[in-house]
Amino acid sequence: MTSITRALRLVVLAALLTIPLPARAVEIVVDGIRYDILFLTGNDTIPDNLALVQSQPWYTGGLLVADRVPAQTFAQAYLDQAGTAPFNVNPDGGLNPRDQLHFIYYDEPTLVGTASIDDEGWFSGSVSTGFLIGSSTPYFHYAYVSGAPVPVAVPEIDGNALAKALFVLLAFGLWLRTRRERQAG
Repeated sequence: MTSITRALRLVVLAALLTIPLPARAVEIVVDGIRYDILFLTGNDTIPDNLALVQSQPWYTGGLLVADRVPAQTFAQAYLDQAGTAPFNVNPDGGLNPRDQLHFIYYDEPTLVGTASIDDEGWFSGSVSTGFLIGSSTPYFHYAYVSGAPVPVAVPEIDGNALAKALFVLLAFGLWLRTRRERQAG
C-alpha cells in the first residue's frame, strides 16, 4: 500500500468521523416514569417549534417559583442520570463556549423561563429575557420528550420462588444445626 493510498484512507476516515450523527434519545426516570429525551439545536428555534415546547410535561406556562419545579426536576434528573455528554456537541471556545440544555416552562414573545444545565454540569432555573426566543446559536439546545412516557415496572415478588427459597434456607439451617450437635456430642 502506497503512502498516497494511506493518506487518502485517513482523509476519508476523518471525513466520516465529522459527519453529524442523528441524536439518540436519552432515557431518564422522573417520579417512576421513564421519558426519552431529545433536543432541538441551533436553527430549530422556539417559535418554529412552539407547539412542541408547550406540550412537554415540565411546561407549566407560569412564572411563579412553583411553576419552575417540574422543569428543574427534569433538568436535575437529566444531569444526574445522563450527564452532559449527550448535548455537549460543540467544541469549547469563543464567547459562549458552553453547550446548554434548556427545559422551557414558560414563554412569551420577549421572555422565556427555563431550567437549564450546561456542559460543565452547572444548573440554573431562571427567567431570561428574550435571548432564547428565536436564537439560532448552536450552543442552545431545547429538550423535548420523544414518544409516550412509560411507567417503570416495579419488580414483584414471585410467591412460588420465595416459598422455595425459604424451604431451602430452612433445610440448610436444619442441616447446620444437626452438624453442630454431632460435632459437640
